[in-house]
Amino acid sequence: MRFKKIILLITLIIPHSIYPVSNAVISNQEYRKSLEILRELNIIISNFGTDTEKENLKKIRDNFQIAAQRHYGRHFINISSLTYKKEKSSEKETSIDLFYDLKLQLIDLYSELSQFYIFRTQEILDSIAKETVDIIVEYGRGGGRSKYFFSRPIDPLKDNKPYDADKFHYFRIRATIEEYLDSGYRNLEDAQRVFDDVDYIYIMSKDKKTNKELSFILQKHRDAIKLARQGKECGIAIYQTLYTHKMSEILYKYDVSSHKVTQFPIYDDRIPEPYKVDATDNRKLLFSVEKQRIGNYDELNPKSAELTNPNNQKRPDTPDRKDTEEKEEATTTE
Repeated sequence: MRFKKIILLITLIIPHSIYPVSNAVISNQEYRKSLEILRELNIIISNFGTDTEKENLKKIRDNFQIAAQRHYGRHFINISSLTYKKEKSSEKETSIDLFYDLKLQLIDLYSELSQFYIFRTQEILDSIAKETVDIIVEYGRGGGRSKYFFSRPIDPLKDNKPYDADKFHYFRIRATIEEYLDSGYRNLEDAQRVFDDVDYIYIMSKDKKTNKELSFILQKHRDAIKLARQGKECGIAIYQTLYTHKMSEILYKYDVSSHKVTQFPIYDDRIPEPYKVDATDNRKLLFSVEKQRIGNYDELNPKSAELTNPNNQKRPDTPDRKDTEEKEEATTTE
């Protein structure tokens, strides 16, 4: 009796992870995870995908369909693998094999997208950093301008106004935008450091990678995108805070409530037009669908179609399209 109790105790203590996992369970896990990632990619590619990336996603989805069909048909393992025959099997690939190949394709696509998100976050933060730092310096206590906000009211008939009415709120929001800028660049740095992980570097150096190692790599790219999104959100929040005085103009322009403006970035003209797609993406919404909320959106915002076209957006290590065209023209002239 005592011996049985010891055996039972050992069984309870031993972690379940050491037990072999059936191929059916593995296939189901891969199917669920692949489906989750494809849904995530659908948003990313819809908002930022170039023509090439859209084509790559289509191929991935086609391959996912084949793998899913094997999974639905319970084709988890080939019968020949259970025998002692060593000759190459002519049977179809199993769902696990297909999900493995699918993961390799996903990593290739995610490696481009994660770098683009980091690049885009840097662009948004850099675009507002100078103005934010100027406000932090000039409108802080002891910066000179603060004394004018707490002095006696001026007589508009006799005195000159010592400040711009549209910038009156800068002193009050200085600490807020400073915090946003700090958080934004910290998230950007964390996103860049994701790929400095020693395990990631080691696994990437291997010629042959296991299924778990591929999952690890893929998750790293997803982590980088998540951090980059957080960094972008901080940069966008600075724009929204700086230009809060534009809210009444926005409500009149689109005839909506302030709640809708904060809920759906497509209405929020405090955000520069090129970055509205980023704000929309951060909320896991589709920019092309959001534009349909406003029937004449392109008329109200003429530059939108050009500025938010993924094929016109800068990419990491990619020269500006305009510079490229000028170089090509110069070469043709010569």
